[in-house]
Amino acid sequence: MADYSSFVTVFPEFAGSSSGAVAYWLGVASTTLAPWRLGANYDLAAMLFAAHNIALGMTAVAATANGANPGAPSAPMTSKSAGGLSASYDAGLTAVEGAGAYNATSYGQRLWKMLESAAMGGLYRAPPPRPHVFGYRGGYRGGP
Repeated sequence: MADYSSFVTVFPEFAGSSSGAVAYWLGVASTTLAPWRLGANYDLAAMLFAAHNIALGMTAVAATANGANPGAPSAPMTSKSAGGLSASYDAGLTAVEGAGAYNATSYGQRLWKMLESAAMGGLYRAPPPRPHVFGYRGGYRGGP
């Protein structure tokens, strides 16, 4: 079971985070993620979930310190100019398709890929009983 100690061992960059915040987000992860689907990767997924949300909170705190709106949505910078300097990059190189808000942090992107892989696998679906579509005569038993 993931706790503060294991969290900061895996993610030492959050050693300054409060144990209460980590415990809170690990608790939310336990009601959001499916342990039966993630199996042995559940603890890592829960910690990535917590890291993603704590990082978003840290971004909001930094925005407030700079006089910006802490709740404003953000997206990766694709181009910025200041005076004679400009910077840009291809956000598509780092964005995970379909990940939505999980693209806001590298922790969310890693979690998203883990969730995608946990949902992979074969799917069997029996054909519906529509003989006119599948060319069956007399149902599935091949009768007259």
